[in-house]
Amino acid sequence: MSQLLNKNLSKVNTNYKKESESMNKYSTFPLVSVIILTCNNKRFVIKCLQSLIKVDYQNMEIIVVDNASTNGTAALISHQFPNIKIIRSNRNVGAAGGFNLGIKHAKGTYLILLNDDTIVESNFIYRLVEAMESEPRAALGSCKIYMIRGKIIQYAGGYINKRGYPIMRGCGEEDKDQYNRIEEVDWASSACMIIRKKCIEEIGLFDNSYYIYYDDTDLSLRAKEVGYKVIYIPMAIIRHYGSATSHKYRRFRVFSIRNRFRFLLKHFGSMYTAKAIAWDFIHVTPQKVPYLLVAIIWNYPLLLEAMLRSSYRRIRLILSTLFIRCVRYLLYYWRVAIKTFLKILVGKNCFFRLLNHNVKINLLFYPFFIVRVSNNIVQTKIRGNTILQPIDNLFLNEEINFSEVYDHFYKINEDDIIIDIGAHVGFFALRAARKARKGFILAIEPHPFNYQLLTKNIKANNISNIRALRLALWSSDGVMKLYLAGSSSHSLKSFQKNIKNYIEVQTKTLDTVIKEFGIQRVNLIKIDVEGAELEVLRGAQRTLMENDSFLSIAAYHTKT
Repeated sequence: MSQLLNKNLSKVNTNYKKESESMNKYSTFPLVSVIILTCNNKRFVIKCLQSLIKVDYQNMEIIVVDNASTNGTAALISHQFPNIKIIRSNRNVGAAGGFNLGIKHAKGTYLILLNDDTIVESNFIYRLVEAMESEPRAALGSCKIYMIRGKIIQYAGGYINKRGYPIMRGCGEEDKDQYNRIEEVDWASSACMIIRKKCIEEIGLFDNSYYIYYDDTDLSLRAKEVGYKVIYIPMAIIRHYGSATSHKYRRFRVFSIRNRFRFLLKHFGSMYTAKAIAWDFIHVTPQKVPYLLVAIIWNYPLLLEAMLRSSYRRIRLILSTLFIRCVRYLLYYWRVAIKTFLKILVGKNCFFRLLNHNVKINLLFYPFFIVRVSNNIVQTKIRGNTILQPIDNLFLNEEINFSEVYDHFYKINEDDIIIDIGAHVGFFALRAARKARKGFILAIEPHPFNYQLLTKNIKANNISNIRALRLALWSSDGVMKLYLAGSSSHSLKSFQKNIKNYIEVQTKTLDTVIKEFGIQRVNLIKIDVEGAELEVLRGAQRTLMENDSFLSIAAYHTKT
């Protein structure tokens, strides 16, 4: 710990040895929003709220997020605690999504997140706020957490070990004042976490894709990566039953393994992740093999992308060895493995039912195979077409399967004239060109890198009836900023504040382009321009009036 941290927090460590300050002092502290997340745990959450209303910090609001409870939890809280604000979610969005709902409705300068199976001490809010006020560079903090009985420590600061596991320091030890100093730690526990709200506005909310587990660890590392501190505050104490919700759903352990791989890839890189997976396979028990397999399949897109980005042969060798070892376990302990695997896949609260309530999943089977990888460009074979595409676009199945949608409601004729606006690297244009052999496809793409891949794909597939045009379509002619966000999400409309990553591109209306090319008829217009679809239509009024064109418009952009 730095000398600066010791200096800034020495006053708080001294105050820890004294009695609580007078009640008058608490009123000068800022507003605190206490956010409690619950799901079908009315027995625990009532106890938590009963302890919380007894705290001696007056300037606070209490928010309970009901994560789609079905046993009357919200109604019971409303009846017993009418002054507490309740936010109801119509579906279980997980721990990360639930806390995000609460944060969005919170008004406090500080946010305190609590699990519903915790019991708090009367001065814990004051102690948390006092420590955060003393260390302005601290974005997150967490208190000392006891087991529900005695002085057995559950959490006294968190660190990440060399295998990538987040470890709760002191877990299982009796508290003998061995962890009684404020310290900077690797991660703060969301069982009781205090957050400086202005910092969360900078680093962002919890990552919803984690659903449960590793969401607090991820947020802590994101804060540290931008220069903030995460601190452990031993003067504040709570008690925690632990796993009051997750113990009901044993399939949640799949999320624990899956999220660990996702977390390691995000913060430590592919080689570190491969070594961590290797360690898991070496030490895995037969009962955990199915969970490990499901987690790897679930993370397959991320793992393969990481493998292609870095030391391809080395990581491939590691992962191949791991799969062989896993098969050995399955052969030796097939009865135990099959029984556990069935528990994951079938029954109440099974793995796939959980998937329906949180994240979109891309499974192992993709309609392509990889031919060659070079300079972050992947050459693939997709339904007879050779496609060059960026690695970060490799698993966008919506883009790959896009053209097949037309088979259900529009049949491309061999003499059709088609305008592909937002052609990207040519997924749709190449398929359409093979169907409209006597027709013509005008593929319009403004991004220079994607346009380069588009022209290469046209040439590689010996297509003669596609004309590629590097241009952005808009409601008027001119020059505009094209905001960049990955290889497939660039847009003329910025959905983020103060975005600085952009290039300038030429814009024209569709009416202007049709006139310049002398196109007499248009049978199909496909528009997928990341939120600028309405502006494109405003510049295509004459074309739409003069042609009986079939329109395909991407309507999934949230702020179109």
